[in-house]
Amino acid sequence: MPVWRVSAVVSTYNRSGCLRACIASLEEQTVRPHEVIICDDGSDGEHVRVIEQIVRGSSLTVRHVRQEDRGFRLAASRNNGVRAAAGDYVFFTDGDLVLFPDVLELHLAASGRRRWVSGATVRLTPEETQQLSEDLIRSGRLESVWPGHDDERWRRLLKAARRFRRRARLARVWPSESVFRKLRLLGFQASMPREAFETVNGFDEAFEGWGEEDLDLGLRLQLAGYRACTVLDRSRVLHLHHPRWQGPPPNRSYYERLRRGEFRCRNGLVKDALPSQG
Repeated sequence: MPVWRVSAVVSTYNRSGCLRACIASLEEQTVRPHEVIICDDGSDGEHVRVIEQIVRGSSLTVRHVRQEDRGFRLAASRNNGVRAAAGDYVFFTDGDLVLFPDVLELHLAASGRRRWVSGATVRLTPEETQQLSEDLIRSGRLESVWPGHDDERWRRLLKAARRFRRRARLARVWPSESVFRKLRLLGFQASMPREAFETVNGFDEAFEGWGEEDLDLGLRLQLAGYRACTVLDRSRVLHLHHPRWQGPPPNRSYYERLRRGEFRCRNGLVKDALPSQG
C-alpha cells in the first residue's frame, strides 16, 4: 500500500450543525487526514460564523474554501477544495455524514496508484439522528445507532457490494463504457490519488444542480485506466436525516446523453482543457 498524505475534502451548504459532527468524526479516525478542506457552496453568514469556529477549534488542520452562492454547484465547490489541498490522496465526503473511526484506514488499505475507491452510507431516521451527538462520536459509541444485520438498510449494502464486485471483475475482461457506467462512484464517500483526479481534470463543472457529477467522474476515471474498488460492506458511514431531493436529478439527461469516449472534461480543474481519448 502506498504511503499517502490524505486531504479530506468535505462539502457543505448551510448545514453547519451537521458539519460539526462530521469534523468530530474525522478527528476520531484511526488514520487521521493530513488536512481537511471544507468546500462551501455559498453558506450564509450565520453558518459561515459556525464554520469558522469549527476551523479554529479543530485538532486537525482545517481550511474553509467558500464560493459565491449561485445555486447548487457541488462539482465546482469540490474542485475548489482540491485546488486548495496539499495532499497527494483525496478523500471526498459530505458535511452531513458521520464516519466510523476506521473509514479512512479502510480506504487507504484498498487504495492503489491506479485505483479509485467508493463506499456508501446508511440513512438515519429522524429519531436515530436525534440520538447522535458529538459525545457519542468521541466516546466510540457509534455502534449504538448502526443498524443491525437484520436491518434492510444493511442487507441492501451487502447486496450492492456483491453487485459492484461482479461488475468490477467484468470490467477487467470487458472494459467498455456500458460496463463502466454500472460501477458507480458515490461522491459522499470516495477517494483516489490526486494524480488520478487531475488526469481526468476533476469534476465536470457543467453539472449544476443536484446529482450525477460523481457518476461522471467515476466513468472518466475508468476510461483513463483507473480501476474501481468498493468498501461498501466494510466502511460504515451514517447519513444524518434531512429533507431529500424529490424527483429525478436535473443532471440525469445530460449525464445519460454523454457518450464520453474521452476521459478529460473541458470545464474542470483547468478550463477549456482539450479532451483526451480513452
